[in-house]
Amino acid sequence: MRFSERIKGIEKRLGDPNVVLNSFILSWTKYAELPWRSHQKKEELEHRHVLFMKDDDNYMDKMFHLLQTKPVRSDKRKKSRNNYLQTLVKAFLTQSHNKTMSLEELVSGWSILREPRAIGEALSNDTGAQEWVQNFPDTIAENEDLLQTLMDMIGRNEISVSKDLQVTLLHDEGIPDYAIMDANYAVAAITEIRRSAPSMPERPLNRWLNVFAVFQKKHSSFINSAKAGEYTHAA
Repeated sequence: MRFSERIKGIEKRLGDPNVVLNSFILSWTKYAELPWRSHQKKEELEHRHVLFMKDDDNYMDKMFHLLQTKPVRSDKRKKSRNNYLQTLVKAFLTQSHNKTMSLEELVSGWSILREPRAIGEALSNDTGAQEWVQNFPDTIAENEDLLQTLMDMIGRNEISVSKDLQVTLLHDEGIPDYAIMDANYAVAAITEIRRSAPSMPERPLNRWLNVFAVFQKKHSSFINSAKAGEYTHAA
């Protein structure tokens, strides 16, 4: 079911406005026959592109409606900041191959969300990104430290950090759409900045490619411990 969300991350990383990717699950099983239906409403599953063919003769109409519907980012700032920040890390990792992302990429994506206008500048031809920038209420504050979030998640065995500084998500249940959207735009922006950097070496946006060096220097103890294998957990 997560593939419908992950594939939108792939779409953004491609950076081609002419390419639109979607996926659906068309189920022969009725919703009422799902043993775990009490954990997720039918409407929520449909929103995640799971349609029940035996429940609704108009499932094709629902599919085309979903294809035409653009997700809208809520403009309300999340009150539980720790929960949002940890969910955001999960969203970053969920969009990556094998739910694994280099710590460098994670630091870059996290950092650029401190200045969402930079994402709009990097994705200037993406109308969805421009709308997202206008609505995005969850700018990461200077005192919201990625390391603290990572350590909290490591302590609960939610993520693992390998000796070569690859961060892997061990559990990905319950990642909301808004976090997926935030992570997608951040990753797409960093990807575009990296792609254009050789031809525009003096571009101010390139500074987002250098934030990992600052992170390494500031958190050298964590980096050394990670390289020693202290934060490696089995899935």
